[in-house]
Parts: sequence; structure tokens; C-alpha cells
Amino acid sequence: FRRLIGLTLLSFLAVTGARKSRSSGPSICAEVECFEFDEVCNSTDFEVRHYNTSMWVSTESRAYIMEMAAFEGLHRLYSYIQGENAYGVIIDMTAPVLVKVPRYKGFLEAATYTFSLLLPAEYQQSAPEPTNPNVFLSELPEMHVYVKPFSGWILTMTSKPYAKSLARDLNDIGASFNNAFYYNAAYNSPMALLNAHSEVWFIANGNPMCPIPS
Repeated sequence: FRRLIGLTLLSFLAVTGARKSRSSGPSICAEVECFEFDEVCNSTDFEVRHYNTSMWVSTESRAYIMEMAAFEGLHRLYSYIQGENAYGVIIDMTAPVLVKVPRYKGFLEAATYTFSLLLPAEYQQSAPEPTNPNVFLSELPEMHVYVKPFSGWILTMTSKPYAKSLARDLNDIGASFNNAFYYNAAYNSPMALLNAHSEVWFIANGNPMCPIPS
């Protein structure tokens, strides 16, 4: 079952030609267009990145766990890039797929998860409107992001511990960040059975703090 969920969440990431990111991002970014960033600093604990304003296509899905929400949310985004948009155009795949995950909810409490896909450079200024009313264009503002990379697929049982670890690292150095949610970032296709690259992100409040050298 967990393997099926992983395939659903990452089946978006079929490789289609593109450009490399400005910095040393995942190897998948040599094959698909990735969300470009400038590296501010890094350590073995976490990285600090700067991202410019960017446009995404997004959808929300409410469920008890992220994996249940993924079936509906990712299907909507896939349909959008396959032509369910005002131009009727096929849009190239990009990376990563972002999943906004609320941090605080009860075990038996449903939550709203937001799934987002970066629009390619050619559509950053003028993107086709979705034809599905549950899909919308969204803007991420310029931001600094605390990032903890890890190997493996994005699943609740794998990403949540990394989010807790990253929050602990940030609290240890007194960093200010939005603690209400985190992002899961999935880069690889399900064909990447080994060495899949995934990340958890927290958004910095104000100027970011770099990790203390060990």
C-alpha cells in the first residue's frame, strides 16, 4: 500500500527536457526544469536558500492523511498540465511537486493539504487559467527557506520525522520560522527506486539564520 501511495505522489515526475538550477540542486534538475534558488549557506543539518517570486498551479484536498489527499490533488494537477486549461495546451513537467502540510492536527482530524506544481519559465508571466474550478494559479512570494534534504519518497511516515528534526535544529539556534506548516518537496519519478531526492522546507520569518558550524 505504501508503495502504491509513493507511486501516486511521485508519478508526476516523468523527465522532460529543461535547464539546470543556478545552484547545486538535485541531479534530477539536469533533466527537468527545477525551481531555481540561490544557496545562502548549508551544513550537515540543513540548508538556507533564497527563492524569487514564482507562479504555481495549485489545488487543495482535505483528508485525514496526506496520502489520501494525494490521489485527488495530484490527479487535478496532472489533468491541468495535460490540457485542462484555457489554452488547451500540454505543459512540461517541472520539479519539485510541493505539498503544504499543516503541522498541528489531531490523529483523527482531517486537514487541508495544498499540492502545487511550478509553472515552466514560459508561463511564469502568463499562464493559462485552469478549467477545473478546484485548481487555481498561485504565487509564492520571494522567500528564504530552511531545507532538510533526505533520500526516499515523500510519505507521512518518512517526511514528518525530518520536519520535526528540522524544527528542532532551527529552535536550537533561535531561528524564526513559520511553524504552522511545512512543505514536502518531491523531485524524482517512481522509476527512481534508489537515491530519490526529497526535502522538507520551513519558511523563514525575516532574515534567515545560518546553521552553526559543527
